[in-house]
Amino acid sequence: MRILHGEIPRFILVGILNTFFGYAAFSIIYYVVHHETEALFLSYILGILFNYRTYARYVFNQSEQHVFVHFVLVYVFTFGLNHFLLTTLIDQAGVNAYAAQLMAVTVIAPLLYLLNKRFVFV
Repeated sequence: MRILHGEIPRFILVGILNTFFGYAAFSIIYYVVHHETEALFLSYILGILFNYRTYARYVFNQSEQHVFVHFVLVYVFTFGLNHFLLTTLIDQAGVNAYAAQLMAVTVIAPLLYLLNKRFVFV
């Protein structure tokens, strides 16, 4: 399929998959533990493992192991921002955790593309 030849269309498709995976993991874990920080942390661990494989293979066509360290560092940074957004939306705006994480993802997803493109898969 010709449309999938560009990096951005592949990132969008893989990003949708990864976002669904991450949000589903967050939602399931939050349902079990009832604590947004724990749910976010555990879903990020799962997301790092899942997302690295999909981005490396299907978007950026790289799979060198040394790139993984940079990938984790990007996710550590975005975890901090995601946590800030999540807790601010919950504590200051009164948004429930599920909706707050969905809103945070709209900022985190494009940021991840830019950071991965600039610092990880160069």
